[in-house]
Amino acid sequence: MTIARRIVRTALLASAAFLLASAAFGVAVQSSPSPTPFRSGTLPRGIPEARLEALDPAGPEDYFDLAEDVADRATGEDERQLARELFALAGVLDPERLGVGAALSLYDLARTDAERRRLLVLARRLEAARAGGPLRPGAAVRERDPEMAAAISAALAHRRLGEGRAARRRLDEAAAVALAERVLAELPGGWEAFAQSLERLEGDGATLPASRAARLRELRVERRMLSGESASVVEDLVVGQGRPLIEIDLDRLDLELGMDRGLAWWRRGRWTDRP
Repeated sequence: MTIARRIVRTALLASAAFLLASAAFGVAVQSSPSPTPFRSGTLPRGIPEARLEALDPAGPEDYFDLAEDVADRATGEDERQLARELFALAGVLDPERLGVGAALSLYDLARTDAERRRLLVLARRLEAARAGGPLRPGAAVRERDPEMAAAISAALAHRRLGEGRAARRRLDEAAAVALAERVLAELPGGWEAFAQSLERLEGDGATLPASRAARLRELRVERRMLSGESASVVEDLVVGQGRPLIEIDLDRLDLELGMDRGLAWWRRGRWTDRP
């Protein structure tokens, strides 16, 4: 099965599941300063170990292809675990091309609902990062236009307080409307809905009903504008059923996928850092 076919098939399942997914708790772990070789799952029958030993980090797609074969033939948990490790290595070795596919394939092999929710959020974050270019922290709007960013942030705060006229005044004074149109495009309804909400709050003091999810999404947009997506943990604000927010750190994809990219060589039945 090709990578493209695998991603399409898995994405169809993931899209439906994501509508029902809410956040799960993500626990950050510390990576070892020097990778320690470890024993892994086992190969299914019919797949020679020579294929594992031939893997080279310079060809991450080979890890993905072998992971598909192992997953398709797996009949036990040890074999499925090896498939997970191969998908994870493919993702950490080439996150821009294989990260989304790896996360969605791991979704197929997840053992708990919490794992599935986390992997769906991770795939969503990777897809968004891929659409925006290389996986590097974006420059914050505040760094480029500090006065306008402050005005947009103040306008958001005024609207949350029901102060529509004050919100519009801050944007107009800073000539920040054009930038706000772009920054707030991610909100439901984009800038147009935001501007209309300010008109409905012309009397000041009134409030607009908003779900917790909508308010958190607005806070996420504001955070990106002010700080960018830095190397610190990125919060994916998917909420539901009282679960904590999922924390995703795209700069530590090895932790998110569970495999150290430094242990990418298979030698004598284990992953090691030595070719």
